Amino acid sequence: MADFMQEGGIGWTLINARIHRWEGKDLYEVNPSLSIQLNVNTGALIDIVGNPRHIGRSDLQQLIKRRKDAGFDTAAHRLELHQRLGYPLSLLWMLFMTVPWVIAPNRSQSMASNLGVGVIAIGIILSLTQIFRFLAIGHRIDPVVGAWSVSIICLFLTPISWFSRRKLAQR
Repeated sequence: MADFMQEGGIGWTLINARIHRWEGKDLYEVNPSLSIQLNVNTGALIDIVGNPRHIGRSDLQQLIKRRKDAGFDTAAHRLELHQRLGYPLSLLWMLFMTVPWVIAPNRSQSMASNLGVGVIAIGIILSLTQIFRFLAIGHRIDPVVGAWSVSIICLFLTPISWFSRRKLAQR
């Protein structure tokens, strides 16, 4: 175990490395600077442990290809790639779903109940987003389906929302 690890010319250096012993009184020995030879650069480590949310789109696409070629799991990375467009589109469809209710609100209901319905709708959308995300990361569904499913659901519900608002206004 070490406090810090830095890349050097021929490998890595562990700063304040604690080397644990199997026998004896001392549990470990502290080495202020321990050189280890690893033929790995910082970029390769980011490929393995890097968060796909902190990587640009083109770098993420290349990372997915490299991980796939190496036989590693790409579900989280593919999900992140598709969610970058799918999630904003689901919010846009949700906005289109609510337009008829905002423009011509039902005057027989209080503002609080209208806002309450909106809060419930947002909660459902966010819950569905997480459910499909976990299903995709758990390999229960394809990551592309997990990323786009909420957008598809919102797209399907938009005309239903407009139709039901028109029917309610005609009463």
